[in-house]
Amino acid sequence: MRVRQGVLERAGSLGLAVIALALLLAVLGCREPPGRAGRREGAQPAQADTGAGPLLERPTIYSTHFLFVATEGRSPVGLSMHFVALAEPGRYVRDYRGWLLADTSWTRIAEIHLEEPPTRGPWRIFPAVGLRLIVGEQGELRTLITGGPAGDARLTLGMALDRFEDPDAARRQIRHATLQLAGSTLSGILLEEQVARLGPGVAPLYRSHETAVLHLGRDDLLIFSQQRDSTGYGSSFAWASLGGVNRRWDRVTVEGVNRQADTAGGRTLPARWRITIPEPGLEAELVASGYETSPAAAGGRGPIHGVYFVRGWTDADGRRRDARGILERGEP
Repeated sequence: MRVRQGVLERAGSLGLAVIALALLLAVLGCREPPGRAGRREGAQPAQADTGAGPLLERPTIYSTHFLFVATEGRSPVGLSMHFVALAEPGRYVRDYRGWLLADTSWTRIAEIHLEEPPTRGPWRIFPAVGLRLIVGEQGELRTLITGGPAGDARLTLGMALDRFEDPDAARRQIRHATLQLAGSTLSGILLEEQVARLGPGVAPLYRSHETAVLHLGRDDLLIFSQQRDSTGYGSSFAWASLGGVNRRWDRVTVEGVNRQADTAGGRTLPARWRITIPEPGLEAELVASGYETSPAAAGGRGPIHGVYFVRGWTDADGRRRDARGILERGEP
């Protein structure tokens, strides 16, 4: 009996030791490996960020862009909004800028500068004076409302037609949208872009590029972006909906010609563009009919960003179509 009791006592001691060892391993397994605790390797725009934001070793610029063109109505109507957040140690610096196109004239409807502690995610867009938001249950943006001389402009995001990420980590969506302005509601097409870039530096909208959303009549559309700077809004692409068929390409060439003096900015700017998409053999030509530019820094001759109302034509599938819409460009 004593022998059996000794065996039971030893077995009981061994069992306690196994349990203690298991608990120790469980605790160690919950810890981050050395050097990785609280660290995030880069910023991926495809991931929703609704928390306090990443703990980054370097400042990072988070940029969201909306470019809307109405596809109905006799007069051209469009909207461009850029939401930029610079995440630095101990603070977020947010700059919101917006322009409204109505009847070939541009009106600046947002120029907002905010500084705050990094307690909310840098990807999120927050309301401010002159800017109201309606969001969904998951915090996703549904409606953006800005004030202007013509009253409120109310942009409501609709169903996505296409969404993709490019090799330079930009996330893009092409979606239906509506714009309520001056008592009218206009349907249209919206390009949405998101990108994160290590900074500091100028925001992607000032990097060398041309981006356009064009209505070609009825339901036909052309959207393209030529990016000459990999730190801007991602890689170049072109997207078209022609005769009800949606197609996308990763090569587009945009050439600006007929440069004219811009007295406000003290430089020459293109007034006409030739566009070629090699794979389908699509060609287009656009002419500026009104534009607005702004520098990255007040009073400086540094990088500028411009929004243009453009008209012209496209030639694809053996058919020429009239085109009108918005072209944006950045220039160092």
